[in-house]
Amino acid sequence: MIMSRRRRSSSSAQLERQPLLLLLVNLRISRTMGGSNSSTAVMSDWSPVKPVTPEVKRMCLEMKSQVEESAGVNFAVYIPVDFISTNECGINYTYVIKVDVGGETCVHVKIFQAAGGERNVQDTRYPKSNSDPLFPF
Repeated sequence: MIMSRRRRSSSSAQLERQPLLLLLVNLRISRTMGGSNSSTAVMSDWSPVKPVTPEVKRMCLEMKSQVEESAGVNFAVYIPVDFISTNECGINYTYVIKVDVGGETCVHVKIFQAAGGERNVQDTRYPKSNSDPLFPF
């Protein structure tokens, strides 16, 4: 059986490429919305803000000394409140956690968890207001 190839018209080929073009444009827009730094995560890759789970609370409490060192402050009050998270290939996780440190003040903590379970505080934002939203940094 001889199969012939039908040549597509240029207009139909252009129509088929439009969804790909829109996808690429949207990807570029979402990357630039994340910030000018290329290492900034894209917001759409992050979970919505959620109340802390027992696991995230435990992790945050275990990292308290690293958080205090990064922020340069010893916290008498240290209560994890909300968090957002993202993962790479389902193995490495990054969390941004809002921690109430008393009064109207909180600290935003960025914790990285590698596939092997090792965790470290990557960065902190302090002081923050309790009304400041969580976002990737």
